[in-house]
Amino acid sequence: MSVTVVGRAFSSAINFLVSILLMKYLDPASFGIFVLYTTIVMFASVSTSIGLNNSFLINVQSEGYQKYYNQLIAIKGILFFLLIVIFGGFYWFNGNEVLLAIMVGLSLGPFEAIYLKHQVKLDFKKYAIWLPSKNAFYFLLSAINILLFNASIEESLEIIFFIALPLSMMFYLVNPLRAKSLKIKFDMRLKGFKHLLFQDLVAVISTKFDVWTLSALVALGFISTRELGLYASALTFASVLVIITSSVTSVLLPKDQVVTHQSLGRSILLSCFIGASLLSIYWFFILLISNYYLAETYQEIPLYVVPLLIGTLISLASAFLRVYLLKNGHERFVSLIFGLQLPLMLLILVPLALLWGLLGCLIAFPAFRLAIFLLQGKRILDLRV
Repeated sequence: MSVTVVGRAFSSAINFLVSILLMKYLDPASFGIFVLYTTIVMFASVSTSIGLNNSFLINVQSEGYQKYYNQLIAIKGILFFLLIVIFGGFYWFNGNEVLLAIMVGLSLGPFEAIYLKHQVKLDFKKYAIWLPSKNAFYFLLSAINILLFNASIEESLEIIFFIALPLSMMFYLVNPLRAKSLKIKFDMRLKGFKHLLFQDLVAVISTKFDVWTLSALVALGFISTRELGLYASALTFASVLVIITSSVTSVLLPKDQVVTHQSLGRSILLSCFIGASLLSIYWFFILLISNYYLAETYQEIPLYVVPLLIGTLISLASAFLRVYLLKNGHERFVSLIFGLQLPLMLLILVPLALLWGLLGCLIAFPAFRLAIFLLQGKRILDLRV
């Protein structure tokens, strides 16, 4: 089991306990506002860092971590200082509390490189301690923002999507520290592919992408903060299942150099059996907590969790199919599987009264993945994940 899985599992457990305690003492609407602030701080810090972080992990495998770690710290320090100055100017003229939350999140960006260093050095103890500590900063800063700026935050959330989102996409695509050799990039991604499973796409969808989409829906007035609080509560339960499933199934994939139908079939059968057992136990766990621990206002949680659990099973099947295609030399079809998996999962989420925002996602994301698929086929672009 990799240091990443251990760190994320420990971090997920801490986040789960914090969220359960918050749900115990906050009504859904208040919990929804807390989620909005946490989303802003985390979005500003994580999304603008992801391209630099990925390039660091790619380069470090081939040439040692210290050189690129120092570069990463320097680039992040300069980059995030400039961003804070820019957003500080907006805040000076506008006085918007959301901009202040964004600046706080950006200031945490360089510190994310610390847990990356421990991850590369395979220091389980420090990585497992630092990752949840970083998330604790997000929770703490969100609470401070709520105390200082108890305002109608939903009216100004569009700032995230008109300013922060384009910036994060730009940093990811530019990626100034990319590996010089295409072979190094592909080799590293091929070796780590079977261990990624839910980490590459599904974890983002189930734990971050949904919350960002829901925050946009709150800003547009399609859903209330109470509905966001209920859905975020469901995500609290579902994200734990994602971590458990990814940890268990990471050791069940075929270990053959060339995957055969027989070995793939055995792994799928065993994983489905374990997955069904986990789902039944986990469903009882959700009902127990929602009925006997949380307030009556959270009784709707089980209904919100159902689509997320179904999506987890779909993602598991997709993971095996992607491994099979990659190991048998059908690399181009891996992107197509990504493109097909996402709209299927989003269709499952549509019954949760989220039709307007999710329909937009159904159009945008498959179109984006299809464009990458076509460009890869023409060898114009190399964005294999």
